[in-house]
Amino acid sequence: MAQNLMRTEVLTGLVQDFKHMNLLGVSLMPMLAENRIPGMIAEWDVEHVDRTLVDYNVPGHEANRNAASTYTTKTAKMAYLRDKIPLSATTLRFLRRPGGPKDVIAGEQRVRAELAKLDRKMAQRVEWSIWQMLSIGSLTVSQPVTGNEWVVDYSVPATNKVTVGTAWSDFTNSDPAQDIEGLIAAIEQNGGQTPSRAVCGRTVMGYLINNTKVRELMRNQYGRQMLESGYITKLCGLDLQVYNGTYKNSGGTVTPYIAADKFVVLPPADNTAPAFDLMEGSSMDLDAPENHRGKFSKMWVDKDPSVETVLIDWPHLPVAFKPSEIGWLDVIP
Repeated sequence: MAQNLMRTEVLTGLVQDFKHMNLLGVSLMPMLAENRIPGMIAEWDVEHVDRTLVDYNVPGHEANRNAASTYTTKTAKMAYLRDKIPLSATTLRFLRRPGGPKDVIAGEQRVRAELAKLDRKMAQRVEWSIWQMLSIGSLTVSQPVTGNEWVVDYSVPATNKVTVGTAWSDFTNSDPAQDIEGLIAAIEQNGGQTPSRAVCGRTVMGYLINNTKVRELMRNQYGRQMLESGYITKLCGLDLQVYNGTYKNSGGTVTPYIAADKFVVLPPADNTAPAFDLMEGSSMDLDAPENHRGKFSKMWVDKDPSVETVLIDWPHLPVAFKPSEIGWLDVIP
């Protein structure tokens, strides 16, 4: 089993199966097989809503001709993660030492644990990129190794990016329900889809909980929802979810994935024709199988010093097929 663990196909299968608890953005991605593509250039079609009514016809007559659906094709370079971590000589000895199965099991567990930690760190970067798409509408990809940087613009309509007139921190004068209804109307107009869910952090939820107009509007539901969940779970037809996931930025400051002043509105989940997904490209590692797409992992041994290294390679890019169905409120002007 120790030898099997060192095989690239075993390690790759392992990292592809890791679950990322408490990373909401990653969990929102359907990860459809069709969105694992060859190469390092992401290409996707942005769907345009067609509200045309077809005309009536009569039996036996030639069918009415309809124009083909219209799309805008977008392209962008994949974001590329390639990270490794050295394992101690002690772990190496566990894997190599002949003898009882406990040694082998302990070594394998150590390798799996280190691989899981590395995968989690990489998933946190992916999580960050997803919320850049869903709450800002663009993603800046920076490569410190080369100094290169590029921006992916997801073409979210301007009217889906709303700054409220009165800050929600003003519990008396602000009207969150009116602001939310206005955003819903804009998304319906632009995307032809009624949103069904919203995500915000604890700060924004606190604004809603303490708002005078919201309490009055929900007087028959407020107490029950607060008692059951500790926060408002349904408002203006949207299922509300509080997400407090955080990361450490380059300066070491703990930062929320969703800014403290954002209220993000999303379409219903659809794994057949999703509004967004995480696209994955081809591994650029020479040890990867031909035509391999998505995460890739491998291990190797350096003889002196005696170190075993595990690596994960992950070309990816969050993409929005229906950006007009995404929107957000900046609740502090």
